[in-house]
Order: sequence, then C-alpha cells, then structure tokens
Amino acid sequence: TTTKKNISNPTSTSPIPKHSFLPPLADLLNFGPPCTRGRYNPTTKAFEVIATCPFLSGQEVTFWYSDDCDDAMIANYGFTHPMVPSCQTLEDWRSRSELWRRYARELEGELEEVYAELGRVQGVCGDCSGRSSDDYVEGGMRD
Repeated sequence: TTTKKNISNPTSTSPIPKHSFLPPLADLLNFGPPCTRGRYNPTTKAFEVIATCPFLSGQEVTFWYSDDCDDAMIANYGFTHPMVPSCQTLEDWRSRSELWRRYARELEGELEEVYAELGRVQGVCGDCSGRSSDDYVEGGMRD
C-alpha cells in the first residue's frame, strides 16, 4: 500500500491499495525498458505517461508494465518477455525462509545478551541507590 491521500475521499487517512491496471491508449505502448512511467494526475483527471530517459526521434516508446515475475505477467497481461524475471520456485521460498529463520535466531540471541547486560546494569544501579536488583522488573522498577 501507499501513504498518498485518497483523492476520492480527501478526509480519509486510510492508505490507498496499490494495484496494477492498464488504461486505454497506454495499452498501445509495447512492453520494454522502463523509460516511461505512468501516473494519475488528479488535477487534470488524466493518466499521464512521462519519459524517464531521453528518446531519439523515431525511437519506440516502451512502457514497463509491472515488476511482477513471468507467471504473474502471463496471468495479468497474457505474455512474458526475456527482461521479466522468473518466479521463485517452492525450493527458492524454502531456502529464503530458512535464511530468515536463522537471522531471527541470531537476533533473538543478541536480544538475550542485551537483556542480560541490562540486568547487570540494573543490578549496579540498584546497588548505588540502595535497591536490590530484585526491585527491578522488565520495563522498570517494582512498586
């Protein structure tokens, strides 16, 4: 989702869901290198195609339809292209998931070390103020 104002309801603070669509006329642009971008202009109430790199006279103007992988491109637009990346396989997702699991375990270990150090610091602070480390609970002092 995006955080732009909802122009159909300016008082709404809810995010506008991001979705793909292909407006008329822009559909005539062939898929190709991302040298244009599309945007809705709420002032003119028009979809604009804006050049993002220089074009030579007579050069084909192309439009990058989506950053989706090839399966999604086929499902949404009816074609794929050599520039479109392959979708991740189940094995790719499993491998990526395992990497995230390992990373989460590393972060949990670091967090445990930080809590242990915090306990030591709170113990020292308790000694300085006449309070014991038992007076400290997670998040602050015990009443």
